[in-house]
Amino acid sequence: MTMLIKFIVCFIAGIGAGLGTGFAGMSAAAVISPMLITFLDMPAYEAVGIALASDVLASAVSAYTYGKNKNLDIRNGVVMMVSVLCFTMVGSWIASQVPNSTMGSFSVFMTFLLGVKFIVKPVMTTKNAMEAVDPKKRFVQSVICGVMIGFICGFIGAGGGMMMLLILTSVLGYELKTAVGTSVFIMTFTAFTGAVSHFAIGGMPNLWCLVFCVGSTLLWARIAARFANKASPATLNRATGVVLVVLLLVLILPSSKIDLASKISASTQASVRAEHQQNFASSNEMEFEVYSSSDEIYQNISEVLSGVRCVRRLSQNYSSYSHEFPVDSITVSYYDDAEQHQLLLTVYSDGVCILNNAFVSVKYPGGGAAELYQALAEIVE
Repeated sequence: MTMLIKFIVCFIAGIGAGLGTGFAGMSAAAVISPMLITFLDMPAYEAVGIALASDVLASAVSAYTYGKNKNLDIRNGVVMMVSVLCFTMVGSWIASQVPNSTMGSFSVFMTFLLGVKFIVKPVMTTKNAMEAVDPKKRFVQSVICGVMIGFICGFIGAGGGMMMLLILTSVLGYELKTAVGTSVFIMTFTAFTGAVSHFAIGGMPNLWCLVFCVGSTLLWARIAARFANKASPATLNRATGVVLVVLLLVLILPSSKIDLASKISASTQASVRAEHQQNFASSNEMEFEVYSSSDEIYQNISEVLSGVRCVRRLSQNYSSYSHEFPVDSITVSYYDDAEQHQLLLTVYSDGVCILNNAFVSVKYPGGGAAELYQALAEIVE
């Protein structure tokens, strides 16, 4: 049954990701990551790695299909790709130097914006009009736009595929098929770079989930790309718009309320770790205690957390939640009589909260995540 659930979740995620890639050049990570995190309780870093790996072959087969139909601008695509890769690293570095970003929903907003745009105001640029632009001007535009896309994606941590499609159609004046073909060509290499770095740092992910996601995404990306290249511009615009709006609903759906009270009531003991982190690489102070359900501290912590409402954030990219060091945190782990893990929550003094390996927003009677940290800190002192 567990294997069947994995297959169903990965296959459905692959359908959304493949259609998004083949029709609109959308990154598979925008669909696969939240679904694996929500329905399979997969750690965010592992889920993003699987999504990026799925993106590689899906983007490659889509780029091949678009290129075969002469809907791919390789020359300017390479120029933009180099700029994107370089300035993604610059944006990521700058993001690590500033306080926590609140722009995690950027890719969702971009998905909605483009979906509505293609339905209401289709891109009807012809190839003749696109090719009439001076090559030198196009080269300079590609470099500048690549710098902008790379920096924004590195700083925010999301939105690469959508940003490229918006820039290619609205700024560079590409007709839609060539814009999508060039976008997936670029994403083949950016996704490969991201997947390799994820696996090198975090190790290999769940093999079956990787196989299921890669296979499903590849299949549906191939189907979508073949349809897109045969469709008329008007039909393709409408189909792309509909796919993007539907995928928006898929992205919003996993961001549902998480029930803490039921998990706490099923537990009989908890471990509490208070930590002071001076910088990214080291922790100066750490205190660790284990409490049973009869202990007053256990009861007080459980009372506070039972009144907390957590909602999964749309963005699960780590770069969107960088800390302003030094930072303090409290981690609470709940277990039942059989010592089976029920709940794992880490809340930071700067307002970042992670619940069962997923970033969440917090609301409770005393405020948000930062106020929740203060309430828990006062209990464990």
